[in-house]
Amino acid sequence: MSSKKSDEFFNINTPEIQKEKKELEEIERKEKEKNENQDIYSIIRDNKKA
Repeated sequence: MSSKKSDEFFNINTPEIQKEKKELEEIERKEKEKNENQDIYSIIRDNKKA
């Protein structure tokens, strides 16, 4: 079986799964953004100490 066929087999795209996937992607995006902001604040704080 080619990888394309197996990808299609496992790619069951029901509306519920699509909705859940979008929600998870949104949560991941917000987490990543929060972490990036914390990194920026850490840099600013460290620069103020120096």
